[in-house]
Amino acid sequence: KLLGIASIAPYFIMCSLTTLIVRSRELVVCAWLGGHLLNEVLNFLLKRLLRENRPEGAPAVGFDVHGMPSAHSQFMGFYLSFSSCVMAYRVRNCSMIWKVGAASFNLVLSVSVAYGRVRLGFHTPAQVVVGLAVGFCAGLAHYAACGKFLFPLFPA
Repeated sequence: KLLGIASIAPYFIMCSLTTLIVRSRELVVCAWLGGHLLNEVLNFLLKRLLRENRPEGAPAVGFDVHGMPSAHSQFMGFYLSFSSCVMAYRVRNCSMIWKVGAASFNLVLSVSVAYGRVRLGFHTPAQVVVGLAVGFCAGLAHYAACGKFLFPLFPA
């Protein structure tokens, strides 16, 4: 049951980012949400390119029969890397203990979501590992691109 609850973490994160944009209108949060949306497009394209089915007996999931890479895992990989970069490079009024604690929590949450996708029968271990890796790399690349091209235009 806890793994099923962990699987809704991406939905909670998207709602939280949207709320933060409305509330704060900060550039980094807008870039973060935009990056997640680009990551979803990447996942859609990779699923159509790789065309690997979900495991035998996997529960029906909307219109998508392809499981490689896992969208939940890819989302959480992106979230883990981008949030860690934000904590490391953008948050200044917070102790290192809180930063490490937040990154550790996000790591545990990401692994829990990925593990839950396998345990609940939606994906194979390879599908979630590839999803985490693709999302993590996409998050790093997006943060690096924002750091080079977007953030300098609007200094904090």
